[in-house]
Amino acid sequence: SIQSLLNEHPIQNEPGCEHEKGERDQLYTEIIRYENIAVGVLQMLKQTPPKFGGFRRQMRQIFLESAGAHLQTLQAYKDKEGMFTRSP
Repeated sequence: SIQSLLNEHPIQNEPGCEHEKGERDQLYTEIIRYENIAVGVLQMLKQTPPKFGGFRRQMRQIFLESAGAHLQTLQAYKDKEGMFTRSP
């Protein structure tokens, strides 16, 4: 949800996890950050849905402006490449 993007502890938006701050919180936050870039940014650029085609130029521009930050975020997960993790 959009609420997860705006919260330092996105797992706390899940039912029953409102007070979570431990290892599950950290793992969930890492998954959300990674998937936001993988799906919300890269997949949207590679396979832009037809209804969003009119925004493709702006999406590309924003991506280019944010590429450094995205790479920095992904670099933090480089050691975990190829690993399988389940969401808590």
